[in-house]
Amino acid sequence: MLNLIKKMLKCASAVILVLSFFVLVPFFLVYRKFLQYKIIEGRNERLSKGINELKSVKIGDIQQWISVRGENKKNPLLLIISGGPGFSMMPFSFIFNSLESNFTIIQWDQRGAGKTYRANEKSISQSITINQMHADTLEIVNYLRNQFKKEKIFILGHSWGSVLGLKLAQDYPELIYGYIGIGQLIHTKINEKIGYDNVLKIAYENSNKRAIKSLEKLNSFKKADLTNLTMKDFSVLRKWQFQLNNVVAIKKFDLLIIIRNAFCVPEYSLLDYFYLIRGTLNLLKSKKFFDEILNINLENKTSYCTPIYIFSGKNDFVTNPLPIYEYFKKIVAPHKEYVCFEESGHNLFFEETDKFVESLCSVKQVLIMPSKIDETC
Repeated sequence: MLNLIKKMLKCASAVILVLSFFVLVPFFLVYRKFLQYKIIEGRNERLSKGINELKSVKIGDIQQWISVRGENKKNPLLLIISGGPGFSMMPFSFIFNSLESNFTIIQWDQRGAGKTYRANEKSISQSITINQMHADTLEIVNYLRNQFKKEKIFILGHSWGSVLGLKLAQDYPELIYGYIGIGQLIHTKINEKIGYDNVLKIAYENSNKRAIKSLEKLNSFKKADLTNLTMKDFSVLRKWQFQLNNVVAIKKFDLLIIIRNAFCVPEYSLLDYFYLIRGTLNLLKSKKFFDEILNINLENKTSYCTPIYIFSGKNDFVTNPLPIYEYFKKIVAPHKEYVCFEESGHNLFFEETDKFVESLCSVKQVLIMPSKIDETC
């Protein structure tokens, strides 16, 4: 009798599971369509006198996708260079909505990321180099300048994107009003060595035996030059950093709202999200590209001919604030500012959105008035 009851409960559970799937999935799809409709309706009203475009353009001999939004075409352009590599901020562009009255915002799915990854041969991801990405960045900046008849634009680079942004500021200062770096990567090996030492210290302070055992096995991090560091070692470090650094300022409820909003943006289909994840994973599998990223070192260049802004989360364990600030102190530029976000980690635009928006608007006010900036170089 007991076995019969168990079988009946198993069957009932299976039936409930199947029914839930066929009820919840259609509900999710309908709800997603409804939210997309509301978003489009709001944009049509808000951007009626501005610009609201989603298109692919030929950059570096492949089709690359951009979204362009702003309330006034006369506003300066702000190009967002996403982190990753292989990631895109386009699904999270709602974070920048309140900036669209001050800037025309360009979100870019880079080579190997999201809609651009989906639109091209998948083998392209395995041949990506930093030099190729740098060339793409220059080309898309010139495309935007020509398309919108702007002499200069603003550049914002986050994490991996901060490498491309800072390199652009180094090599082509005449094209930009100023550069804003968030989670700025300067020297990969120094950054990761500090990150390893910090998380190992936290593991010992909390007597976390599993973490200690796992981290102590990563011999490559115990060497100053991180010799023989593998993607697997890197993944183990990030795992424990996320688990032990309990400093993310986003509340759980806010995070759910962010995820919901990201999955409902009109720019992305459900298949695009699949390619966004797949593109990131494919790039991480490229040993050649991983080695290039591991050897990034921008420390030797400290003199700039364009204004430099660094926004840094005080609790950022992905790109540690200490080496960023040490580098910032050495920078010589027509204008420079370091803005610390006290309650943020790596993604300060999620964690302190209001301060992020206010800080960017302040950047525009300062840099669009040349009299406030020393133009000498």
